[in-house]
Amino acid sequence: MGLAKTLTKTPSSVRTEMSFGNGQIISAATPRSAWTLGLDGKLHTLTDAEAAAARLVERAVDVVVGGIYSSTRQAIKGPVVDEAETLYIYPEQYEGEESDPLIFCTGPVPAQQIDLFIPWLMRETGARTFYFPSSDYIWPHVLNRRVREVVTANRGAIVGEEYFPLDHMEYAATVERINSSGADVVFNTIVPPGVSPFFEELYDSGFASRGGHLVCTYFDENFLNLVPAAHVEGLYSCLDYYQNVSDPFSKQLINQYDKLYPGNAKFTAGSACSGLYRGLRLWGFAHSWQCSQRWAARIALTRGDANRTVIEPAS
Repeated sequence: MGLAKTLTKTPSSVRTEMSFGNGQIISAATPRSAWTLGLDGKLHTLTDAEAAAARLVERAVDVVVGGIYSSTRQAIKGPVVDEAETLYIYPEQYEGEESDPLIFCTGPVPAQQIDLFIPWLMRETGARTFYFPSSDYIWPHVLNRRVREVVTANRGAIVGEEYFPLDHMEYAATVERINSSGADVVFNTIVPPGVSPFFEELYDSGFASRGGHLVCTYFDENFLNLVPAAHVEGLYSCLDYYQNVSDPFSKQLINQYDKLYPGNAKFTAGSACSGLYRGLRLWGFAHSWQCSQRWAARIALTRGDANRTVIEPAS
């Protein structure tokens, strides 16, 4: 199994190896800044990400898991899926619009995060107007389209929509436009590192004190280490898992994780931990039941590969 992960500070590619059950995880990582994808669909400055994925393929892994942005998914897809025809599991929040029999997405999707949450938010708070400050890559664009559909269907309106490069750090003018618009809700898809200065600027402007509501669907417990508590007081998030979920399985999982990995890095959903866990369990189940051969049969049929010889185990 290959694990492709994102580093925020390390200036050069690294690779580590570890055991996983009876198998092995081979890990390759590159700096986050190397992973961007233009809205024209063309890859830009993605050589490091592609190289990391290619290293995993060279090690003949059976499946690659990882990627933090939709742009990283596209970068990994090239060498892993299109060229090597290797299974790829993407564990982060997923916007949809990906269609390949070799790609499995295990994170929350807009139908789960938006369709029930936004009407509830509007009903509970009386909010009607929304502003979209966003990072400029695939996920925010597609997610915002879904939010727009749901807001307008519930007699709300979008009063502003802006997109910024991933490394953009100055948001004074944007916050001024947000306050001037009278927006009830700021639906944020700005991602680190820009999210911290944006939240600070928004807080200092008095947006929350005048009754404004801040939404950031990916915000989880790990992000509380990045920003002062006051900047996110009252923030709304919508993920597939939170640490205060009290069912017995979740408690056991968290206790096990904390014993194995003590420290500030928590098992959370916004950081793709829950999607990664599901991805590993999915592959583990498939491997245990020899389902990979069944997948291969489906892949061959889906791709119209009549020359591929596949043996499907008996039920």
